[in-house]
Amino acid sequence: MKKIRGFFEDIKADFNFRRAGDGHSLTETPAQPKKEPKKASKEEVPSSSQKPSQASMTAGVAAVERIERVQSAPSQGRNVTAHTTPSTAANTRVAKTSPQAVRLAGDAAVRRIEGDRSGAAAVFVSPLKGGSDRGTSVYLICPICQKSIPYKSTEDHLEACLQEEYLKDAILGSAKIIHTMCKDQEKRTTCVETLCRYLDNIRLNLEDEKYQKIRYHNKAFQDRVCSVKGGELFLEACGFKQKLLDHNGKEEQFYVLQLEEDKLNDETLSSYTELLKGVTPVRPSVDRRPQVFRATAKVSHFDLPEDFYHLTPEEIKKEQKVRSETMEKEMMLRTKIMKERDGVKNVLRYYRFILLRIRMPDNYILQGVFRPLERVYDVRQFVLASLSTEAFPFSLLSTGKVLDDDNTTLAELGLAPASVLTFAWTSTEMTPESPFLKQELLQNTEDL
Repeated sequence: MKKIRGFFEDIKADFNFRRAGDGHSLTETPAQPKKEPKKASKEEVPSSSQKPSQASMTAGVAAVERIERVQSAPSQGRNVTAHTTPSTAANTRVAKTSPQAVRLAGDAAVRRIEGDRSGAAAVFVSPLKGGSDRGTSVYLICPICQKSIPYKSTEDHLEACLQEEYLKDAILGSAKIIHTMCKDQEKRTTCVETLCRYLDNIRLNLEDEKYQKIRYHNKAFQDRVCSVKGGELFLEACGFKQKLLDHNGKEEQFYVLQLEEDKLNDETLSSYTELLKGVTPVRPSVDRRPQVFRATAKVSHFDLPEDFYHLTPEEIKKEQKVRSETMEKEMMLRTKIMKERDGVKNVLRYYRFILLRIRMPDNYILQGVFRPLERVYDVRQFVLASLSTEAFPFSLLSTGKVLDDDNTTLAELGLAPASVLTFAWTSTEMTPESPFLKQELLQNTEDL
């Protein structure tokens, strides 16, 4: 055992000796340790000896010349053309400038130009092209300002528009904020009922001031009203103001009703509650963004953006529970109507939108975006608005079956998340001349 231990100790000592490096005599001058060349980090500025690229030099020349033109212009100023050929004098001044300054100015100018180009390209990108459009966005039309906005920006845009409406009409604007921005139906209903109860108590007890005060930090008030966007705004629009009042020997924040005497009556308070209950949520409509493609073998190939899918983290957590319930339902005897209803629920749970392509008789493909609960009637109206003439009746077919019930939803037809429909003229004897689609759509025809 001692021999084995000694053997391993000798190996360890030899390894440490070799790692110590070459030996030195006592009279030898110790050598200076070699310094490893310092690697330039990405954040460090490049050395001045590094020659700037031609693109950076050209952009730097233009940048220096533009700055000097602005500085030399009189205070009242005159219009200066931005895109001019760099003069010889400007080249000489830049040559005297350090290459590092030229490089930095040039690179900044190049990045700005490239950023402008990429920004311009982003504006004109057509959504949902065939094959390579992953990540493009669905667009919605704001019902307030009628602007087309990307789906992911919808919430922020609607909130901004509703806040502008609040400034114009505080009662109506705050009520719309409550009904639109709160997606939890139960929470929204609780907030509306609580606000209406406050107003009803005041209306039924106009002489009793205790009903005209709401303690701000009351837990029920915080949970039911303050947690919902627009809840406090509605109270303030009705005439409530925050004040410090004595409560159990100490000052606390309260909402106190301070309405003028002519407004503190049954009619005014009743109108507030009726308006709050009757307001409908502001819901943007889908921007169809009709596109026309030439018919190819890729007509049935869809690469949909993530905006089409409706699974949120909360819904993913519930997925296991849903699957368990599905297994139980499959073991039960169910009618056809029950199965169809469950199928629609599944579509709504998974998909926000449906992409439809309508194959025209003249080898063109018309494409549009729809919601799952929109009906065949909406698709027919979309196609009708795209035709060059509306004088001829037509039909839409899915897998050879005519879609003759205009009230059937797209979810019920199983068209989610994307499908191809076939356009057919009802009468084969009387049909219009090709092309069948409007000229402004055909001008932007693309290949799938």
